[in-house]
Amino acid sequence: LFKGRSREGGVIGLAAISSLLFIGCGLSESNKGIALEAQIAPVKYNRDAIVTIMSDDGVYETGVILDELGDKHQITITVSGIVNYIEPYLEEWQQLEENGNIELIAHSYTHLKMNEEADISEDDLNHEILDAIHFYEQYFETDQIVFTPPENQMCERGYEILADNGIRAMRQGGRGYNTLEPQEGHGGGQWYNLYTFGIGDVSTTEERNAWIDGAIENHVWLIEMWHDVTVDGKKGLYQEIVYDAADEHLSYIEDRREEGRIWTASMVEAVKYLTEKEYAKVNAVLNGSRIRVTLICDTEELPSDVYGEPLTIRIAVPEETVNFTKAVSLDRKNKVRILQESGKT
Repeated sequence: LFKGRSREGGVIGLAAISSLLFIGCGLSESNKGIALEAQIAPVKYNRDAIVTIMSDDGVYETGVILDELGDKHQITITVSGIVNYIEPYLEEWQQLEENGNIELIAHSYTHLKMNEEADISEDDLNHEILDAIHFYEQYFETDQIVFTPPENQMCERGYEILADNGIRAMRQGGRGYNTLEPQEGHGGGQWYNLYTFGIGDVSTTEERNAWIDGAIENHVWLIEMWHDVTVDGKKGLYQEIVYDAADEHLSYIEDRREEGRIWTASMVEAVKYLTEKEYAKVNAVLNGSRIRVTLICDTEELPSDVYGEPLTIRIAVPEETVNFTKAVSLDRKNKVRILQESGKT
C-alpha cells in the first residue's frame, strides 16, 4: 500500500486505509452503535516528538559518511543537495539513496541567492527552483515535496512557484522547534519557513542531546541542520560536525527512539505524516463485537501517488472491551498496542 520502509522497531500504528474492521470477542449487544473517541496521533507510533536530521549542499564525501551513520543508527537522513554538487557523482548518489539511509531533496541548481535583495530574474528563479526539482524527480526516487533555499532565504515570487509545483514545505534558518501543526505561510515556523537547530551552534554532545530532551518535553518537531561531517581533523564548511561527535549524538537519538519517545523521521516522511493528519478525518464506532474505523482524506489536496505515509490512530475503548483489545493485540500483524492514559484504555 505504501512506498518506503519503516525504520522503527516494535508496534506500528494502523495504516491509512479507508475502512478497517476488527473482530472482537465477548461484547454485549447493548454496545451496538456506540461512537468511540478516535483521533490521529500527533506523531507516528504515538511518540512524543519528531526528530529530523538534514544535511545541506550535497558534498559526496559527507554523503558516504551519512550513509554509514544512518545505517548504523537506523536513521534516514535528508540531504538537500545543490544539483551542481550532486550531478558529478550522480550514480554514486543514486546508490546511496538505494541503500535506504539517505533521501535527496532539492537545494537549488547552483546555490544562487533567491531573496528579494538578489533581484533574481524569472528565468533564473525557474532554473534554480523548477529545474532543480525536475532533476531530482528524473534521477531519484524521493518524492519532491520539500525544498531548501540557498542562504535560507526566499523571495515572494519564489514562494508562489513552490506552491504551484507541489512543494509542501521549506526549512529556512530561523532557530527553534516546530509545532506538530505548522500553519500555512512563510512566517517563522510556518510551512515555508520551518525552524531549525544548527549543529554548529553549540560545541558539545550534551548541548545537542538537550535539544532532543526539549523536543520530548514540549511535544514538538526538531529539525537539525548539518553540513559537512568531517574525519581526521579535516576542516569542513558552515555548520560542520566531526564524525565522532555525530556518532555520539545519533546514539543518543537512537536510544530515545528505542525507548518509544521520538519518531526519527526524514524530512519528507515527517512532512507527509503531518500534512495527511491535517487533511484527514477519522471516526470509530463500536457495533456489537466489532469496531469499525473509517479514515477519510482529501485526495484532491493530497495526490495519492505521493501521499501514502501510514497514520497512527488512537481509539479510546470502554472498560468492557478490555478482553477484546487484548485479543486483537495478539494479531499476527502486531499493529495494535494497549495504552492506559488518563484513566482511559
